[in-house]
Amino acid sequence: MAIRPTPGYLDQPSALLIPSLVSVLSQTTADGLATGMSLVDAGLIGQPGYAGQEVIIIDGGAAGQSRGIDTHNLVTGTLTVDHAFTNALGAPSQILAGTRYIIKPFPGTSLLGPVAVLDMLTRPRVSLYEGWQDELGIDFTVWTVLNSATGVPWGRGFAGGYLRATGSCGANEVERLVTTTRWLDSSPTFGVNTILRRLIVEFEMRLNNVVSMDNTQCFFGLTPDQANIRTSNNIAGFALLADVLQTVTDAGGVEEANTGFGENLGLFNKFRLEAYDNVGVNTIDFYLNEVLIARHIVQIPNIPSYLNFYVDSEAGLGAAPEVGIVRIWYEDMVRP
Repeated sequence: MAIRPTPGYLDQPSALLIPSLVSVLSQTTADGLATGMSLVDAGLIGQPGYAGQEVIIIDGGAAGQSRGIDTHNLVTGTLTVDHAFTNALGAPSQILAGTRYIIKPFPGTSLLGPVAVLDMLTRPRVSLYEGWQDELGIDFTVWTVLNSATGVPWGRGFAGGYLRATGSCGANEVERLVTTTRWLDSSPTFGVNTILRRLIVEFEMRLNNVVSMDNTQCFFGLTPDQANIRTSNNIAGFALLADVLQTVTDAGGVEEANTGFGENLGLFNKFRLEAYDNVGVNTIDFYLNEVLIARHIVQIPNIPSYLNFYVDSEAGLGAAPEVGIVRIWYEDMVRP
């Protein structure tokens, strides 16, 4: 198959494989904005509009970065992106003339199949997926458990449409479900020299008898040691304050915390943490049921950590947490 020279549009009917992954392979003909918010290619003048698709820079100061296309000016051949391209220091990176780039197709237009093929370069590589579907029980090569002295030991099963692991504390007792492996979060200090750019942690959880949980001890998130609890240093995750949800990050004993999200912890909820370098600012975003509820940028731990579900019950009544599907993965710089 012959590929035409610049701008090199790969839309020939005979091209079965390449167009399923690439709409345009070309290079810029003029400098974009100094803010890093655009690129210019005269070859895009009068072409089909590419707004809403994704552009990936192949070389130059922003090599490997991808951005969504907000607008495509069919008169000037200018693409404006949804956020600035940046260099290794996190500063705006101007896309200069002669920079090679590609534009990916819309999801679902692949000749070889749906979204899975089109996202080969960008889909997350899940390093932990726990669906609790193993009928043999909890996999102890993945999880370490601590059972309470008089409660029901950790086990797996289902509740309605949820497969889950559950334990049951006796009054004034503790229990723990913690991974056997650790993950790295992102930081502005190390981020410019490492492959990893973002850590994402997701899990489903329901807290039964939340009023019986010790607000000073219970913790659900990342901890540098398997034995850590809410009062430990260098943690990042979800805790309780007056029996409602609290987001917590701690760096060396100094905390950043938020609360007041209006949640119902007696239902299954989806929790999500994203740790990443946001243009030189170390950041952890907290989501509840797909909604961003807090962004922490001050006290960020930056220490390899385990995913830790720790419950401490108060005197009088026990507590019974339920943990649903768990996913953890890294995202890195995308290089075609």
